[in-house]
Amino acid sequence: MFQDNHASQGVSRKLGYEYDGISVDARGDEAVVSDRLRLTRERWLQEKRPAVRVDGTAACRPLFGL
Repeated sequence: MFQDNHASQGVSRKLGYEYDGISVDARGDEAVVSDRLRLTRERWLQEKRPAVRVDGTAACRPLFGL
């Protein structure tokens, strides 16, 4: 995530993503330092989430080699 994208950084922190180092990435013709973020399983499990059900996937299975 680009370091100058403060809004996106804030959303990621709010969702529980944690700092995980830096990387150098291309943005157009320039190299920029980006923050690596990750969401650990422990942080994911801390939040209550509604049950999810996905219907209608049978027609898509061949597209995924299933």
